[in-house]
Amino acid sequence: MYDLNVIVTVRNSSNTLNKCLSSISAQTYKNFKVIIVDDGSTDGSLEICNAWIKRDHRFVLVKNTTNHHGASVAKNIGLVNASGMYLTFVDSDDWIEPVHFDFLLKNMTAGSLCVTGWTRSEQKSICLGGVVKLSRDECFIKALGMGTFGGYLCNKVFDLNLIRQYDLSLDEEIKISEDLLFVIQYLKHCNGGFVLKKCESYHYIVRKGSLTHLVEMSEAQLWSQVNASIKISSLLDDESKRVKQMVKVHSAKVLNDTYVDAFRINYMNGKCLKDLRRRLIHVFLLYVFSKEFTLHSKISILLTVMTPRLAGHIRRYRMAQNNHLD
Repeated sequence: MYDLNVIVTVRNSSNTLNKCLSSISAQTYKNFKVIIVDDGSTDGSLEICNAWIKRDHRFVLVKNTTNHHGASVAKNIGLVNASGMYLTFVDSDDWIEPVHFDFLLKNMTAGSLCVTGWTRSEQKSICLGGVVKLSRDECFIKALGMGTFGGYLCNKVFDLNLIRQYDLSLDEEIKISEDLLFVIQYLKHCNGGFVLKKCESYHYIVRKGSLTHLVEMSEAQLWSQVNASIKISSLLDDESKRVKQMVKVHSAKVLNDTYVDAFRINYMNGKCLKDLRRRLIHVFLLYVFSKEFTLHSKISILLTVMTPRLAGHIRRYRMAQNNHLD
């Protein structure tokens, strides 16, 4: 049995898939199984997957043959097919350094979480080592912030036995922030975590068409992160004062992003927008004085409070420029 399960979900990723799977195959740590979940690709990705399962016996392919598709659905299919001790994820757009699994698993213990840094650079990075141990509260705070810890799945190793014990899975109704919601659910049951210092072994590459890169989004996508934030708030209602304070800070970010995106996609439900801004004004100062968020994001939230329409136009312009550059 393999110690580590690696879930790679694929949907029309033919331009990046070979680099992704090649970087996994080249890991210095060898005892892993790669569960590739094809979520209905139509661009040649399936042929690439079939070539890899013939090339490397550790790779297996699972096809989503249901009528339900999406990132959470595909990841849950991967979860069903996982076995062994540990679990991690790699997005099919991304790639990892050869020491990625090795560094994570060296510092992983039962019932905990291990986190590495990530970078948007395509250039190779060097892992200098060093580990910081975090309490459960500190893990919650870092997950809800904007640092390298974040609410991502791809830069973490999870204890699969703990996931099975508490029957954890991704919420298939949530389209944005679904990874963060899963991380919070997991942290509710774990005993803390370890963060690798000065190690950006995961290369997170934003491609045109990803949810974080969309010029347009549906109304369901617009409200998805608000719904996720509400669920997170409910999950953490019995946690410490520090954690509950951070939940409020995170909610300010969600309200800001949703408000600005509403203007960006010309969603003009006046009552909803007024309610969003009212709630944002109530908590935005907590965000401004938090150490877990960047100066750029704080300027963004101040713009939303003071000149919301301008903030929306700026967001739309920047995302249109990013897509044009691609």
